[in-house]
Amino acid sequence: MAAITADVIVDRIRSVCAGVPFGMVEAVAWTTFELQPTTNLDNVFRIPPPSSQRAIPMFGYAEERTDSVQIWLARKHNQDFDGVRRALTQTVHSLTAAITRDAFQDSGEYNVPSDGRGHSIFLDRRTDEFLTLRLTLPVNYDAQL
Repeated sequence: MAAITADVIVDRIRSVCAGVPFGMVEAVAWTTFELQPTTNLDNVFRIPPPSSQRAIPMFGYAEERTDSVQIWLARKHNQDFDGVRRALTQTVHSLTAAITRDAFQDSGEYNVPSDGRGHSIFLDRRTDEFLTLRLTLPVNYDAQL
């Protein structure tokens, strides 16, 4: 793996989310969905900055890093809670596969280990209009110090 930054990986993940077949729209702010107009809140994603899990020093001012990347996705439920929950669960598997493929086959600059993956789906109590998915993926890469 070549030395890269977490920002490059997040940009690659953004392009996977916004690209075919997902076609998601990035939120106005990475911190919240609150700034997004409610008329434009369906299939909207945000990716906060990654959090560090582990860093292993290497020679030549480099380190092997494992960070956690969270992808948040909002979908309107229109009172079909179970249908949207099932669709979000399918999105978890499809998005994980697409990002893993991008990491391994397309970029080759990072990988997505199995340990540390997880997701949760919950009702946004602020508006009760949409369900939110939070997908957590570990990303492993070589970083230059």
